[in-house]
Amino acid sequence: MTKINVKLADEIPAPKEGGVYRITESEAFVSQVKQYKGIRVSMVDKGDREYIETLWTRDVVGRNSKLGAFVTALGKDMVAWTDKVIRFNNWREGGRRITVEAGMG
Repeated sequence: MTKINVKLADEIPAPKEGGVYRITESEAFVSQVKQYKGIRVSMVDKGDREYIETLWTRDVVGRNSKLGAFVTALGKDMVAWTDKVIRFNNWREGGRRITVEAGMG
């Protein structure tokens, strides 16, 4: 039997608070079961380990939400997020904050 070379999204860890990552891709999607809309952000750390964060979209979001933290730091054009280096300064509910870094350091 031939194995399929694929990773399931839930097998890839989420980024950690304090970590620095380079965004490799941002992809809009709709969940199949409940039709929720979201953005899947893929990123790598300095060691090229892959991470994924899912941002659920709504018409209005707060700056301290997951999506709000990304929009506040990176803007609303998710295509422009690619190759940006970000630090997860605070990634706890109600106080999420990321900043754009000059490089992977």
